[in-house]
Amino acid sequence: MKIKQQTICGENFITLKNSSGLEVVLCEFGAGIYQIKLDDVPMIAGLKDYDSWLHCDAYHGKTIGRIAGRLGKAELHYQGKTYSLSPNEGKNTLHGGVKGFSFQRFSSHLSQEEKGARVDFFLISPDGDQGFPEELRLCVSYFLPENENLLRIEYEATSAKPTPASLTNHIYFNLGAHRNIEKDILYIDADESLHYDAELIPQGYEKTPSFLDFSQGKRIGEDLQNPALAVRGSYGIDHAFHKAKRNWNEPHVILENDEYRMVMTSSYDDVVIYTSNYGPFDKILSNGNQQELHYAIAVEPQYEALDFTRMSVTEKGQHNFIQYEFWKKGERL
Repeated sequence: MKIKQQTICGENFITLKNSSGLEVVLCEFGAGIYQIKLDDVPMIAGLKDYDSWLHCDAYHGKTIGRIAGRLGKAELHYQGKTYSLSPNEGKNTLHGGVKGFSFQRFSSHLSQEEKGARVDFFLISPDGDQGFPEELRLCVSYFLPENENLLRIEYEATSAKPTPASLTNHIYFNLGAHRNIEKDILYIDADESLHYDAELIPQGYEKTPSFLDFSQGKRIGEDLQNPALAVRGSYGIDHAFHKAKRNWNEPHVILENDEYRMVMTSSYDDVVIYTSNYGPFDKILSNGNQQELHYAIAVEPQYEALDFTRMSVTEKGQHNFIQYEFWKKGERL
């Protein structure tokens, strides 16, 4: 395992590269993923350099929390009480508020193990952080094995008193630095999807309509121009997909093109898919391309929207994982 730590723009970046050619660059800021490469080929579309990545108001590869997704009117209704949260998308709260976990600095611990390398990121979120109740203690762990093309993320959250949390990573995939992801094939293990109001606030689950049905796998661009996907002057997917009691050992999402395949497994029943629908599209990316409509796809496993009972964290802790495997086409089906 090759390991390098650097202080860049005042932040600690940690690079891990295993003998299979998988390279991951992590950062204490947002407990985030700056880059993933397989045999030096980018698997994700981040921003062009470290400074841009650190100072953007988007979520490229960073940890999302306390609660992934949108909460209407910046309010949390939990256990009979209403909490006023930090609004950061009009009057609503998105992905934890103005200074959610994506914009906070974690501490870190790097350890080499017999089978690979692990980086643990730690954060104590105080009672009232962005308006959320109770203190939350969080550990986000990244594990890169020595001889496998996979990256595993583990989330452990604890709280002395119940409080909701739904944690994920907001990584943008573009396997092989293509111009956009419209020709990629997407598979999602789901049979329901979330529907929303005009402000994209969750309204409830329904049987997945055909234009959003990826249960058999299909090209992302096949139905992207369906009128039902026209939102905010653009079009694309920005939806949660749900399947109750998923088999955690089976793929949750598969993304592939003519060159590469990414297989994701997770402990969550939902995954939000976002196809980079909204501009402005003027930034240069870390894979050398310029942002354009559908330049990448965000894959965000998380708890069911507004199900705060499932999200509740207690002294026993909340434990979840997300795992990504990367393959060159032909190496493994």
